[in-house]
Amino acid sequence: MKQVTLKRIFITFSIACLLTMFTITFILASIILTTGYDPLKRLSSHFATMGISLILLLFTWFFRKKLNTFLLTFATIYIFLAVFLGSSLNFYNYYEHLNYDKIIHVYFGYSSALLGLYAFIKFKQYTQSSALYMIFFIFSFSMMIAAMWEISEFSSDQFFHTITQGYPREVIDGSFVVDVKETMFDMIANLIGTILFLIGLTLEKTKKNTLITKQIVRALLD
Repeated sequence: MKQVTLKRIFITFSIACLLTMFTITFILASIILTTGYDPLKRLSSHFATMGISLILLLFTWFFRKKLNTFLLTFATIYIFLAVFLGSSLNFYNYYEHLNYDKIIHVYFGYSSALLGLYAFIKFKQYTQSSALYMIFFIFSFSMMIAAMWEISEFSSDQFFHTITQGYPREVIDGSFVVDVKETMFDMIANLIGTILFLIGLTLEKTKKNTLITKQIVRALLD
């Protein structure tokens, strides 16, 4: 009974958060489309937040009986921090001095590793495989997602003229190039998040005395 109540709380929280993000960005996008005033170029970010929130809401509705509520809540928190606050409300620029972008990338690496663990569990490998094999799989899975994310940012900059990988800088010959340092630091931040997750998971797999990771594994196994 307690477990059912907890799941309902997670689902209610996630749906409320997604609806709030959708509503706020819908209003902001409507204002921009009506007035034509968008000095910070946030319209595409608002559409992205609306689209992702709507997709996750529909996914929750159609697959609510099979949905892992912990993953839903974790994904909702990531969307709130990275897409809604980071992009739509421009936290990436407002709090650049606090390395907000890198903090989100650490969270992204942690989340990708968690998703890798979920895939590992679904393959019925968690209790059967060695800790070393599990770590290798999750590490590879997480870094693959990080690489695909950076490729998507590069593609967006090339085809849609966004600036997700940094502002172009003029070089001696007059051409404009983007410094790869931003991408490398993003990958390093993703790596840190992945390693943090794997440390906790390794301790749980070998020592069985962790607190947070034990709860994560239990939630994913449900």
